[in-house]
Amino acid sequence: MAKENTRDFLTGWAVREITPDLPVELSGQYYQRLADRMRDPLSAVAWAIEAKGAAGAEQAILVGVDLVGVSSDLQNDVRARLRGLLPDFDPARLLLSAIHTHTAPSPKAFRRWWNPDARAMTVESYRRLLVERLAEAAAAAWQGRARGGVSFALAWAVLGHCRRPVYADGSSEMYGAVDRSDFVGMEGGEDGGVELIFTWNERRQLTGAVVNAACPAQVMEACRVVSADLAGELRRLLREAWGRDVPVMYQVAPAGDLSPRDLTRNYRVGPAHFWDEAGMLILARRLARTVLEVMPAATAAAGDAPGAPPIDWHPVFRHTVKALALPVRRVSEAEVEQARANIQRLQAEHPDLAGDLRQAYAAFTARTLAREQAGGHGPYDNKNEDFVRWHDNQAVLKRLETQETQPVYDCELHCLRLGETALASNPFELFLEYSQRIKARSPARRTMLVQLAGGQGGYLPTPQAVAHGGYGALVINGQVGPAGGDMLVEEILAAIKQLF
Repeated sequence: MAKENTRDFLTGWAVREITPDLPVELSGQYYQRLADRMRDPLSAVAWAIEAKGAAGAEQAILVGVDLVGVSSDLQNDVRARLRGLLPDFDPARLLLSAIHTHTAPSPKAFRRWWNPDARAMTVESYRRLLVERLAEAAAAAWQGRARGGVSFALAWAVLGHCRRPVYADGSSEMYGAVDRSDFVGMEGGEDGGVELIFTWNERRQLTGAVVNAACPAQVMEACRVVSADLAGELRRLLREAWGRDVPVMYQVAPAGDLSPRDLTRNYRVGPAHFWDEAGMLILARRLARTVLEVMPAATAAAGDAPGAPPIDWHPVFRHTVKALALPVRRVSEAEVEQARANIQRLQAEHPDLAGDLRQAYAAFTARTLAREQAGGHGPYDNKNEDFVRWHDNQAVLKRLETQETQPVYDCELHCLRLGETALASNPFELFLEYSQRIKARSPARRTMLVQLAGGQGGYLPTPQAVAHGGYGALVINGQVGPAGGDMLVEEILAAIKQLF
């Protein structure tokens, strides 16, 4: 791989709090949760990069956001704000990504089947705050960039596990029971790799870190508090260890079929079932130890410390942005007929589903809250209840209406080269298999992938998952199916090869 000449490598960091006013409605479940307590603040962590070389200048601003997801229209609003704040920065080079915490609000109406709680901060108010703070963070990082260097590390930590058990009849169910006699195994694997990027100033002081792991920050997803989950606790632990507040960006690698729970041990792994704060603390500490083990003497003269990673002061930096038009997941005539039959049966059994959904939702909520109040681990909202199944089948009919007039899902692919490392984005909850295919075939020495970036395309399942069915692999769960997943793999690989 030929080394290009980078005269000046500039990097800058900034953090802005995006914690909402309390109380606030939380996103990420099928029922309303109102939070009136903050466990830890929500943040936007911005990393600005610029390199000036013989071929010209390259630039990027990456912003990690403590939300369940970031939509393309939110990203466009922040870009529009940056046009007035940063005349020397191309807003198209901004990329937002989410940590997928379920203990944060949504900047848009989340579920259409409930009315907003009058006590809560409104979606509109939070969105205005969010756009302002994200733009502030991006601008501050860009304006604070200075000469520095970068180093990389790969470590391992057990964090995410497949969350889709498979049964003898060929079906699957997210968080399904594994103590059934017909349980035959988990659908997919897991990825314990933790990809790390560290940045340094000219005095060899650590200025920021990127932690990329295949585990969404959703240990506390059924709780009723505001929290950045394991990402927030990781930052606190590293701040404590390093003795100062170093910006830490948590990125979720493809993990659409993963969660922070080892289902095969059926929650018999000690006092923590990894649905609450106790389990979150275990995983955050595990991840923090991993980071610290590969980053010795992080606050000292790192370049002189034995075992410290080498710092590249003039890394090759290139950034490409490509518009993709991926085929939407289409429904067949057989799927449509089955959906119509299912809807007819469900409405006959539950007349509320054929009329005012408020009564059906109220009954669903009552059952959900009863499970929550009974204690134990989540999830409390049962995705197999008829209320949910009705919506699942309605989504099939909706896709039939739109798949001819809206045959593609438009999204962006960002691909960055930093030294011998490639980093590529996607807007999905991308199933692990696609990540494995990309990493195995990539020409880069290190390949980092970040999901939930630049948009919200929903889950992108594998053919096997679609065949098994279940939440995460249904039409209602995402815009793109396996055909689009195959195309995404090839587009990412082509973009990486072009940079190398």
